[in-house]
Amino acid sequence: MRARLLHIEDDPTHVQLVQDYLRPNDWQIEAAYTAEEGLAKARELVPDVIILDLRLPKRAGETQSVDAGVDLLRKIKSDPVLREIPLVIFSITAPEVDLRIQARRLGADEFLGKSDVQLRTTDLAELEAAIQNILGRSSFAPPKEGVAYDPRTNQVYRDGEPLGIGLTSLEGRFLGFLQQHRGRICTRDELIAAAWGEKEAEGVSDEAVDRLVSRLRQKIEPNPAHPRYLLTERGIGFRLV
Repeated sequence: MRARLLHIEDDPTHVQLVQDYLRPNDWQIEAAYTAEEGLAKARELVPDVIILDLRLPKRAGETQSVDAGVDLLRKIKSDPVLREIPLVIFSITAPEVDLRIQARRLGADEFLGKSDVQLRTTDLAELEAAIQNILGRSSFAPPKEGVAYDPRTNQVYRDGEPLGIGLTSLEGRFLGFLQQHRGRICTRDELIAAAWGEKEAEGVSDEAVDRLVSRLRQKIEPNPAHPRYLLTERGIGFRLV
């Protein structure tokens, strides 16, 4: 399977230069040009690697800022599905030591510098090497017991064996949050915020959550009527065992 990369960068020239340089690797590369578009595409694609320029506009028509990029990094690394995706900062802000430390603490795997106006071949070569290194070490080892979800391949495993099914992005975020907190009871409010997002949370009913859980059980349980893995904790929420 071709590796999927998401490049979040507001300069179309830099996007094209990166794509041209990395083309021999036969990676599938998608681009996003604002922080909002980057988060939406990351959730849609669940790529194998994210390349992020920290100087971004929050949305189209706005001025770029480091704050928008850092906020996007924070959102990606707090998302139950996206948080495990390797992320490479590729930004002209690399010499700023405090920012490098902050990005590392937020979960960035690499922090690479690049030239401001014209990307140098050495910039691109360093980026390529970082991605090759990440892809070379990235592998998902499902546990031999229980249900596990690999967001990078959108594959569900049961007792170590692939089920050959995929999840919708909503199902993936819901199951991903439960997996992140395996064994703990997750409240409905926590799961709604993780799966639907804080902006949509107020409009999500208990019935919508129950329907989502029912669909997931149809996919992951041997007998959905008597669940073994995705359990209901009445009056509180749900638990993945």
